[in-house]
Amino acid sequence: MLRMLIVEDERWEREGLVDFLDWEALGIDRVDVACDGLEGLNAARLLSPDIIVTDIQMPRMNGIEMANLIRQEQPDTQIIILTGYGEFEFARGALRIGAAEYLLKPIEEDAMLEVMQKVVSWCVDHKRKKQEEAKLRQEWESGRNQSAAQALAGLIMGQHDESLPGQLQSFFEQQGSSLKPFSIWAVRSERQSRQTAGSLEDVASRVLARPVLAQVMEGNGLSASAVLVPLGDHELSAQERLARLLLDALASEASDPYIGLGNPRNEVANMSQCYREACHSLKFAWFYGRSGICQPDTEEGERRKFNDQISILMMQEQEYAKLIKANVAETNLAAAEKSLESLFALFRELPGAGSNYIVAKLSTLMADLLQLASLHENDRIQTLSARERLADMYDDMKTCVAAAIDQLNDKRTRKDDYVVAKVLRLIDERYNRTDLGIAYLAEEVFVSPNHLGVIFKKATGKTLNEYIREYRINRAELLLRTTKQRVAAIAEQIGIPNTSYFVTLFKQVYGMTPGEYQEVMLRG
Repeated sequence: MLRMLIVEDERWEREGLVDFLDWEALGIDRVDVACDGLEGLNAARLLSPDIIVTDIQMPRMNGIEMANLIRQEQPDTQIIILTGYGEFEFARGALRIGAAEYLLKPIEEDAMLEVMQKVVSWCVDHKRKKQEEAKLRQEWESGRNQSAAQALAGLIMGQHDESLPGQLQSFFEQQGSSLKPFSIWAVRSERQSRQTAGSLEDVASRVLARPVLAQVMEGNGLSASAVLVPLGDHELSAQERLARLLLDALASEASDPYIGLGNPRNEVANMSQCYREACHSLKFAWFYGRSGICQPDTEEGERRKFNDQISILMMQEQEYAKLIKANVAETNLAAAEKSLESLFALFRELPGAGSNYIVAKLSTLMADLLQLASLHENDRIQTLSARERLADMYDDMKTCVAAAIDQLNDKRTRKDDYVVAKVLRLIDERYNRTDLGIAYLAEEVFVSPNHLGVIFKKATGKTLNEYIREYRINRAELLLRTTKQRVAAIAEQIGIPNTSYFVTLFKQVYGMTPGEYQEVMLRG
């Protein structure tokens, strides 16, 4: 559908033109109006109409002047001039500036319809041709860009194809740029999967005001987009300023963008080395969660600081590892997690240690924790070793600590249940021993008296002495109820040779002496 602008200073004629024909049936879905040439010029600049119908004689700016300016700015706009018999010279001027048609006033409906059909047909055909040309141009540019991106990928991967540098040079020369010098940036964000090479290329080209080439690359231990950026000679030492422009633009679209820079080069043959530098910078920043821009020499500077303090780091790292293992052995989760956080804070403070050093230390610590808890889960170590980020390693270690403590707690619970069950059997079998008590039973089940007291109370709700005393009184009650044995003999059988003490205990439970209880039970 098309848009038309009517420019007429006479109100009744302007309104009449709006309703003169069924514009929508002709393919014109919107009709706007302006009251004079100056207003018409401004409206045309704002609305970009496909067709303009204008009078000639108007205040402030006449139709010819307006049409001339619009034609310079919008050459595809079709202009129809309305003229009277006395303004024929004006009409000839209109044709000279490229007006599509002119109509004599008063306007006849058939003449207007014929002209509008002709102009609308031209507009429709012209739009179709432009769309077809745009599609062909887009397909050509897409093919050209794809070939250039493949050439970039090939050079990054170190392919020995003499045609690749020429393809890249040609790609940039066609856009008025050069690859002497250039740099490659490795770009990644938290939402890397949503950032296609094409969209990154569009953003980078816009904010850097130059053609760039982007290609998603897998390898060098990290998935990232390689961005080939032409540099001016004056920008060799200022590429960080340029990268900051891209970083700020990406920050509005992505979460925590990262950009690793390579050192600028002049020779396309050195592109693979430049990309490795950029990837190395990105891996360092990505591993430690340092979103922003990472220079090629950043890691080297951190490594020098680490080497100066390596003895201190190793001593502190070993101390934290011991604490973590001790906390886990004691099943103290809060203390273990606090020690673990201290260990990772140490790694973050001295990033020059590098991922390989940290992976080796954490893998050893994880293996020790798994062995301590008798957990046979070597896949945990493999997962840890494959991590690209320190934060993910922390999560893995935190999960491992919790799993080890759960396993130890479970083992101890099962062991404690076994110990208590064995003690109950020993009491049932040996309740008549006068030395039956916590010291004797602890020695029998190979635990300390204190530990036995704790787990027994936890399992039964009673102290060990309370349980033994109740058990003996219950056995005595059975003998008193079913036999005529003397009270002293029964007291001795249940392991309480002191008859008076037995009588006191029994009376506390049943409210009468053992002799009175026996007499009542046997008589009944």
